[in-house]
Amino acid sequence: MINEHHLSERRACGLVGLSRDSFRHPPQPDQATIELSGKIVEIAHARRRFGYRRVHDMLRPEFPGVNHKRVYRLYSEANLTMRKRKKAKRPASERVPLQIAKSVNEVWSMDFVSDSLVNGRRIKCLTPDGHFKFPHLWPVKFLHAGRSNYQSLVVSRAMRAAASFSR
Repeated sequence: MINEHHLSERRACGLVGLSRDSFRHPPQPDQATIELSGKIVEIAHARRRFGYRRVHDMLRPEFPGVNHKRVYRLYSEANLTMRKRKKAKRPASERVPLQIAKSVNEVWSMDFVSDSLVNGRRIKCLTPDGHFKFPHLWPVKFLHAGRSNYQSLVVSRAMRAAASFSR
């Protein structure tokens, strides 16, 4: 910028927002950074499938105070970035259509339904639904804050009752 546009150093640094001292004295890597960078490149060439995180884990014993962000910066500066693996495309399995009920108790479905009462108690219901029949409601739990749970009917009993309908 100084040479191309014939600006003074003070004016060019002011336009860019850079201190003149930083312009005159660019950062020089210290000996520890040079050693660390060399070790990162060495590990990355020896173990090609290692990203910067695993390289950082391998550097911990030799460089105990090294920061993962510093390793990432040096790893990127050395152009050692890993390519992300593409997800393997699996062939789509054939979808099986849902069974349509042709007679009573042939197809069943079930679901949990919950609601809260006016007094704050919660009610949970297991609702098995035999297609061709009305849904049967079995309350499972009444929950109230500060009290122990009162189970009016255990789920396994409800399932046994549902199974007895299908016989």
